[in-house]
Amino acid sequence: NILKQVMNIEGPKRKKEEEDVEMSEEEEEEEDDGMRLDSVIQEEGVEDIVFDFDDPQEKHFDSIRGILFRNTIAKCVNNIALNDLSDLIANDPASAGTVVEVADHEVICFAAVVNLQHYNSGANTGVDAIRNILSLATTDNLRAAASPDSRNNYAFLARGYLVNVPPKIIATTYRLLRDDLAKMQTFRGFILLVRGEDPTSHHSKSTPAFKKHATAIAQCDSFDDDCFVAAASEHFSLNPTSSSAAASISPGGRISAIYLDIASFSAAVDEIIQLSEL
Repeated sequence: NILKQVMNIEGPKRKKEEEDVEMSEEEEEEEDDGMRLDSVIQEEGVEDIVFDFDDPQEKHFDSIRGILFRNTIAKCVNNIALNDLSDLIANDPASAGTVVEVADHEVICFAAVVNLQHYNSGANTGVDAIRNILSLATTDNLRAAASPDSRNNYAFLARGYLVNVPPKIIATTYRLLRDDLAKMQTFRGFILLVRGEDPTSHHSKSTPAFKKHATAIAQCDSFDDDCFVAAASEHFSLNPTSSSAAASISPGGRISAIYLDIASFSAAVDEIIQLSEL
């Protein structure tokens, strides 16, 4: 019994500003940039679902907060900070992101960036909490991202999804976010928190709160985080004089902050898209 998931949205993503996008049938047939958002996905045992890709809005606040509370960041900051970060993602025009919603505006997947240099200290407890984490790092890129006075803008990548969200939906979410960011051309690099096994953590029971390491994590808890870590490690191996790719932020090495430059972030998204097609 093969049932279908139906993608049905206007254009590549509904925008806050209304845009008319005209495309000929011939161009539609030739276009092959990842997943077609008006295509039908056939999967076994899944009911018909319409997925809407949209910009984060106030109506998405509860769903975004619920996902963040299940996310890695919930292990690092308190509930007040998570509430404020969710509110910023949903309501602040300075942030950029993509949400995937189903019936009744329920968000099942999202990816958004927060400009860590856009907010003064004390303006948002969520941003302050992220800065406090990064300020303890031993790597230059992470410390620079923690400073509100940095000459460059660094983006904190907040993302998450519910269990059983199809990989193609996750990949498309990242692709649409990357498309939006390409138009902004604002950020020097991206900061992510990932959860996984640190290959150096078993050597000592007294692992420091932060430590430098190039390869960061052997295996993460999700396939997309694996791609981000691999891209960060590849960047470090090609640029050995740069800061290390990651810094552990938990005593057991289970949670790490990683830095990705723009090219590495894009490469990770490409890999996520490829894996989603398998």
